[in-house]
Amino acid sequence: MGLDKTQMRVGSATLLERAVELAEAIADRVLVIGRTGVNGLPGQVEAHPDDCPNVGPLGGIATALRLSHPAGCLVIPCDMPLLRGELLRRLIEAHRAASPDITLVVN
Repeated sequence: MGLDKTQMRVGSATLLERAVELAEAIADRVLVIGRTGVNGLPGQVEAHPDDCPNVGPLGGIATALRLSHPAGCLVIPCDMPLLRGELLRRLIEAHRAASPDITLVVN
């Protein structure tokens, strides 16, 4: 794309702002994993660089799993502005009913 997609605007918010807002509504702890230099995050949101940079989403997922262990982890992409909390809640509920000890990754 040639630009940082996290900063693309959809309506009044960037893709990153929308993803953080969605995650905050669902999770107790929100981490933004990606390139270094993420600015403007709300106070409780943690920013971490990929453990394995330049490998795409898998590097971010690996980092999120390491940082969340053993609590479990829900990974959401920042480039899905139509993703809604209700869908994520349903996925989490279904997952917990079937496999309460396994981490759920949505990407």
